[in-house]
Amino acid sequence: MSKQRHEACADDRRLSGPGRVFRLLLAALISCVMLCPVSAFASISGQDVIGNDTIEGWGLSVTECPDINCEAGILVAADGTVLWSRNADDQRAIASITKIMTAIVALENASVDDEITIPYAAEVVGESSAGLRSGNTTTLGNLLYGLMLSSGNDAAVAIAIGVGGDQGTFVDMMNAKAEELGMTSTHFANPHGLDADGHYSSARDVAIMAQYAMNKQEFRDIVCLSTADVDLGAGTVTLRSTNSLLGIFDGCIGIKTGFTDPAGYCLCSAANRDGLELYSVILGSSTADTRFSASWALLDWGYRHYIPVQLSDTETTIALVPSLDWIDRSIPVAADRESSTYVLDYNGPVSQYISLVDVHGKVQVGDVLGTITWTQDGKVIGTAQLIAQDSLEPPGFFKRFEIWFKRTFKGETHETAQVLAAPPEIQSPSSN
Repeated sequence: MSKQRHEACADDRRLSGPGRVFRLLLAALISCVMLCPVSAFASISGQDVIGNDTIEGWGLSVTECPDINCEAGILVAADGTVLWSRNADDQRAIASITKIMTAIVALENASVDDEITIPYAAEVVGESSAGLRSGNTTTLGNLLYGLMLSSGNDAAVAIAIGVGGDQGTFVDMMNAKAEELGMTSTHFANPHGLDADGHYSSARDVAIMAQYAMNKQEFRDIVCLSTADVDLGAGTVTLRSTNSLLGIFDGCIGIKTGFTDPAGYCLCSAANRDGLELYSVILGSSTADTRFSASWALLDWGYRHYIPVQLSDTETTIALVPSLDWIDRSIPVAADRESSTYVLDYNGPVSQYISLVDVHGKVQVGDVLGTITWTQDGKVIGTAQLIAQDSLEPPGFFKRFEIWFKRTFKGETHETAQVLAAPPEIQSPSSN
């Protein structure tokens, strides 16, 4: 296995020399691109989907929407929530982003310690290369570095033949995995992503594939690296990632670039900030630089608008539940657990619905007296049981007679339920 240059995947501060200078220059370039006029580097479509509706459906102004340079794309959270999308189900070329599936199939059908002899077909495949030479031997693990960091087409072919026996069999395995993952707009024709008839995917499917791959620690450990020292069969070489967001975008942890003329400039990116993991897919961006600035802008927009909210704790009294045996007694209730979630602020305010049981007889602390459900734009985002915070004994004989008298002759009745806690407030998108 390779000697990794960076133990902290999201921290590239230890880069020095030309690599460090290059990333600083790129960071400055991306910052300039993001500050340029919308017409030069970005685009907004009324059919872009934000949350649960299109921009036109929301009636949003241009200033309230992310400006993203791509023909198709998507931004999703690790929980599967789609925050933004454009033509997300269109079938199109994805170039070297294909190699994410190549890595998945390899990891699930072989060991990273397996030795693979480089075939001649790998050396001559052409285009992007990890510098493999036929006849040399290395491990599958090392080839995965060449595949995902250098985007080596030669590494893809070597892996396909080494794991599948031949490229055709391996591609069949890739398509079977895509079907298993529910990638309904995807079909692979090769393991590397060079243009071919019947080789396509979609932004939504790429996001599904990327999230699945990032659940594999071996994959995750590779794609978060800016550089790695690897022996590909002819001595140790330094491989550099083609993903220039690593080390300059806060929290970036991968994943993969891609380019061919039909595909345009592509980038599947992942970032993790304080446990919130977002996945951005940019397909068909106009230049190499704008795929990075588009992904940067989309991820940054996501972290500003997919916000944490606390729905409940176990101490706050949410409601007072009347005892039907009494006239003047109610039991305070609180949620049975702490509950928090993330919400997209564009989807509007959070609402809560409380259902309480009719209370008779003895009540003890912890008894379930109701439920609370939180929704946003009609979708349930959380639930909890409401439990008694205090105990209450039923009235004794003489007290029951007094209550009966007051109800019968004075028209008095039990207290009404009271809701004391409001749902969490969500700031408007323009405030974030």
